Amino acid sequence: MSSTSPSEGALDKFSGVDPCNDLYTMGMLKDLFILNMMQLVGSAILFAAVYAVLRERLRRPGSGPEVVREWDVLAKKDAVVAFPTLGGPFSVATAFGYAAFFHYLIPLWWYRWGVLRTLALIATPFVCTFLLTKFGVVPIIESISDRVPMDSVAILLTGACVQVPMRVAFGVYVGKNDVDFRRNAHFKRGWLKVRAGIPARSSAEAIESYRYPAGKPQEPSLRERIGKLVATFGRTA
Repeated sequence: MSSTSPSEGALDKFSGVDPCNDLYTMGMLKDLFILNMMQLVGSAILFAAVYAVLRERLRRPGSGPEVVREWDVLAKKDAVVAFPTLGGPFSVATAFGYAAFFHYLIPLWWYRWGVLRTLALIATPFVCTFLLTKFGVVPIIESISDRVPMDSVAILLTGACVQVPMRVAFGVYVGKNDVDFRRNAHFKRGWLKVRAGIPARSSAEAIESYRYPAGKPQEPSLRERIGKLVATFGRTA
């Protein structure tokens, strides 16, 4: 049975190559992945509970698919978009997506809100979570547990738990202001307001009213199209 000599042990210890380094790294990545999935599921469940309780309060007065509201039309070259003049209804999809997926959807938030606002809306919850964990939650837990200092792993888990309600709170905020954020992002990208205060039930109806002020021309019926085709073939025959 062979044994490792003291010199070989010293070489292994100070050579900078840890035989278990890959396993340790894989274990850390696995733990971080599980922690992120727990945050995702926890944020989704908490948001669903908060939305169920605050649903009526989050709904803007006069909101609904059949409600006529005023729209602003923005244009850039041949592209046209429309946004509600006084802010749109609460965006459940945006609020849920932000709360549950958070920084995983940075490219989407970047496209919808612009660079600076996205960075601010992603960095602020991290900063608030760090400050609240370090100067609020951790001291309270240590005082309850007879001032036993928490190790780095316990502090990390505590911060992950604190971030869940923080993500939900900011999710509600971005859900209420999503329309204003997108409108401002369009202005910064060079879009111009070409029409304001168009009464319509949806953005598509507002865009149609802008493009066809006198009313959209009626498309020919199927019978008329067939008649035109027959007449065309008759002339060419």
